[in-house]
Amino acid sequence: MTFLINLPIALTVAALAPRLLRESPRRPGRIDVPGALTSTVGLGALVYGLTRAGEGHGWADSGTVVSLAASAALLIVFVLVERHVAHPLLPLRIFRSRVRAGSYIALTLAMAAMFAMFYFLTLFVQQILGYRSLVAGISFLPLSLGIVLAATMAGKLMARVQPQIIAGIGTLLAAFSMLMFSRLSVDDSPAAAVLAAGNGTTVGGDVSYWSDVFPYLITMAVGMGMVLAGLIPASLYRVAPEDAGVGSGLFNAAQQLGGSIGLAVLSTVALHFSDQRTEQVAGPITAALPDDPGAVERALLQATFTEGVTHAFLVGSFLLLIASLVIWTTTHLKPGETNADGAHVG
Repeated sequence: MTFLINLPIALTVAALAPRLLRESPRRPGRIDVPGALTSTVGLGALVYGLTRAGEGHGWADSGTVVSLAASAALLIVFVLVERHVAHPLLPLRIFRSRVRAGSYIALTLAMAAMFAMFYFLTLFVQQILGYRSLVAGISFLPLSLGIVLAATMAGKLMARVQPQIIAGIGTLLAAFSMLMFSRLSVDDSPAAAVLAAGNGTTVGGDVSYWSDVFPYLITMAVGMGMVLAGLIPASLYRVAPEDAGVGSGLFNAAQQLGGSIGLAVLSTVALHFSDQRTEQVAGPITAALPDDPGAVERALLQATFTEGVTHAFLVGSFLLLIASLVIWTTTHLKPGETNADGAHVG
């Protein structure tokens, strides 16, 4: 039923699009089938390999190694294809601009952190704070609304403020938010976990949404809204008219690729520290609940989950700091600067 909500929205957009959107100029060319195949399969193998490692198989697992090796080989072939094909899917000249290349790298890193934050924090408020799915969804509405509002306001500021400053400050705000999420603390001792498992409760009763989560959802929303708004003009900086679609497509692709890779990598981090914690608490918990395997499993989740996700948040904050460094050192634009064909991109 949840997916049916999208149906009337999609039908409305399909009906209005031909009336409200202008047809872009048609350009002759051929579909880059080799490029499409090698890039799609190569990126798919990369995400699969990272995810497989993060799911507990490890980096030495043969499936992980084969997948990552295949990804590297296919992506190398993709670059070679794009250098020689007449109508490349991804013209490599798009990366010749330091500003554009920096914007794609920074956006990939920022989205890697934000997507993982959203995923892990959602699980945290449900598994550790005990929120029902509906309540958890409502608790994240400030994040979604805040990103939209912050991006809108940041877009208006770019007529007077350099996009680099807006996006740079945004990454620092987001990094601060992730750092604060990494400081979330609960009583996850074996005794508290056993008690929670026996009572059907959670160990996060002392964590307050309004003081420990909500403020940093707001700073994350403001930060990511500034990042998105500030990097749009950088991603289209002096792009040739025939490459405008590629530049815009790369901006969207960087978000999706960053989210996929970030979730896979930070899941590996979370699992590693959760496993370490499991080795410490498994004995006492099993001894306290010898005849109830289900309760043991619930208690282990309560005792180990926070340890894993807080370390993932900490690594995410470092990713955002790296993104900030890339922004400050590469994306130099003037306020209100335009792209090559004169269309304002601020």
